[in-house]
Amino acid sequence: MQTTKRKKRILVTVLVVVLVAILSISVFAACAGMDSPNDWFDDGGSNNNASPPPDAPGGDAGNGSGGDSIIDGEFFNEPSSPTRLIVYTVTMTIHSYSFSDALLFLRGSLNNDLSTAPAQREWFDSQQIQYQERVAVLVARVHHTRVHAFVDIMIAEFGMNAIRHLNEQAQDVSLTHHDRALRIAEQERYLEWLHEELERALSFTARAPIQTRINAAQLTLNQLITAQNTVNQQIEFSTVTITLRETDPPIVDEDREPSRVAVVFGNVWMVISNILIMFLYIIAALLPFAAIGVPLFFLIRHLVRKRKAQRLAMVGGIGGMGGGGYQSNCPPTQGQQGNE
Repeated sequence: MQTTKRKKRILVTVLVVVLVAILSISVFAACAGMDSPNDWFDDGGSNNNASPPPDAPGGDAGNGSGGDSIIDGEFFNEPSSPTRLIVYTVTMTIHSYSFSDALLFLRGSLNNDLSTAPAQREWFDSQQIQYQERVAVLVARVHHTRVHAFVDIMIAEFGMNAIRHLNEQAQDVSLTHHDRALRIAEQERYLEWLHEELERALSFTARAPIQTRINAAQLTLNQLITAQNTVNQQIEFSTVTITLRETDPPIVDEDREPSRVAVVFGNVWMVISNILIMFLYIIAALLPFAAIGVPLFFLIRHLVRKRKAQRLAMVGGIGGMGGGGYQSNCPPTQGQQGNE
């Protein structure tokens, strides 16, 4: 009965050791996959891959929806040709410490003086200025051959840190422009035929419906021509929308320097944190071995103590069998010495 209980205890102990070993190996594997110690205390503020915000210096530049993003300006290198007609649009947000000076510079950045050829003179479609809020929205029309140079001028004047948002797009309108040109030519031929029919008509009854058809055809032709002229102007002069905001300059206190106590405390804290991190690594590395070795040590010690107890019991039983001619060579126990 005692042997059966002992076997059950040994079996339970072995199962516990195996489970602890499996758990320790899992913990060690998880610790091995952890980041470096510096990443434990990283607050995530230096994620270069994160993704930054729309008003950040590189937030939506070259990432706009619709059209082809052209932040590097490669589409601006070649002007629009008869076979490929491109409409360029640019939107940017500029933050400046001096609202008045920046607004004055933007107004003078267009080629609209008398020395510029009339066909290439640039202008502002609209200027919305809020002097109290120190915000202005300017919609400029820049010649398509100068769009990329205009963006470079803004970057050189205000700096990349001040350009909080920059989005350049190019839209190919060649097919739409060609289709509308064919429709205009067809409508003109149709009108010419209607005028010929009007001249052939002799009575007022016959001329009235023809005149109605001429008016409708002329209205359609005017709409097509207006749309075509609008696209031609967009091709010739790109639309540049500039949002200007005034921001307060950063306050820099050059006289204030960190005290020596703060510097020393920071260095001491860094050393302590590095030591703690090293101890965590050591504990994580020794945990699997301790989880297996400690239960095994107690199991072996338990078995050794049991074996010694059994031997002592056997020796005591043999010595107590009496004095028949058998004399034990084993040293007397403490109980025997007391009896003697």
